[in-house]
Amino acid sequence: MLCDPFGKDKVKKEFYGLVAISLILSISALSYIAGLLVSMAGSEPLFLNHTTEKFQGDLQSHQLDFQYGKVHYLSHRRSDSKVHLFALHGPNMTTQSASHWIPNCALFDRMGNFHILDLPGFGESPIDRGLQSVPSTVSAHALHRTMEEEGVLSDPNIRIVFMARSWGAEVVMMLFRRYPEVLDLRIQLVLISPTPNLKLIAPFIKDKIRAISGLIVWGERDKVIPSSFSRVLTRFLPKFDLYILKGVSSHQPETDFPGTFARIVSEWWEKQVEKGIPTHSSSA
Repeated sequence: MLCDPFGKDKVKKEFYGLVAISLILSISALSYIAGLLVSMAGSEPLFLNHTTEKFQGDLQSHQLDFQYGKVHYLSHRRSDSKVHLFALHGPNMTTQSASHWIPNCALFDRMGNFHILDLPGFGESPIDRGLQSVPSTVSAHALHRTMEEEGVLSDPNIRIVFMARSWGAEVVMMLFRRYPEVLDLRIQLVLISPTPNLKLIAPFIKDKIRAISGLIVWGERDKVIPSSFSRVLTRFLPKFDLYILKGVSSHQPETDFPGTFARIVSEWWEKQVEKGIPTHSSSA
């Protein structure tokens, strides 16, 4: 019997094995893509944008004293805009701070002046008086102090936008409870995977809060706060637009998909401008 010095039979078997594996992987990939398309059908964006638009301006650092310590924030001011956006991060002390919003600064700049906070106990905002935890009340006081410093509480022509993710939404609701006069200003909200405590809303401010317009952005498969909670929120906030990111499990889509988030918010913001909401310093 002649031997096969080159192992042709073995090579053939390995070749056919590789072909079979390739076919299996191809079928699996096609099935996955088909399933993804079905799960995201009827929703924009179909393909999520991870790209971060680079912010070309400068960020100024500020630190203010308030009754529980110091609050640090970064800001970028524009002389041509009467919009002031205040961005509030979530509750994770190891990952959340003002720097969380850096991927979104180009978006904020297009909207107007913006201020991104290190809420008390986060980043460069130390707290005093032996606080073991940081309740939303403390952060609400810090936010109000920042607004006071930026002069937005005394100008009736200024448009205020609160950009709040997760627990940051609770801070905004506490601000309204502690400083109800803020609700007399021109306010809009952008809430991302929010966790507002609706029990904080006192009856005497409920109607004013329900009159606010805004936007809610949520990942359909959010692993932290179920997007089904959005139904409760939109019933309470009837003037809010809701955008559910189909198939997305991220609790922070604003930084996981900053390009997509910027497009969603920009389109919503353009509609507000079309409605006649003043955004420019020369507007009445």
